[in-house]
Amino acid sequence: MADAQTTEQVRGLLKAALAERRIDYRELASLLGRMGTPFSEAQVAERIDHGEITGAFFTLCCEAIGAPIIHLDF
Repeated sequence: MADAQTTEQVRGLLKAALAERRIDYRELASLLGRMGTPFSEAQVAERIDHGEITGAFFTLCCEAIGAPIIHLDF
């Protein structure tokens, strides 16, 4: 399990990538659904805002928003 600091850093990276592309949680849920991974807006919000962000979820989100490569600078 990731430590809290790492989880917050990953959460921040994902939120920044969404903001940069002006994609909200509703649109992200729609994009994930088009990729065959159905999530509701509420599920996306819960995972990003409060839950643990797995590597798989992070990767799916990055692919869905057209950001397959994010440079991690810890």
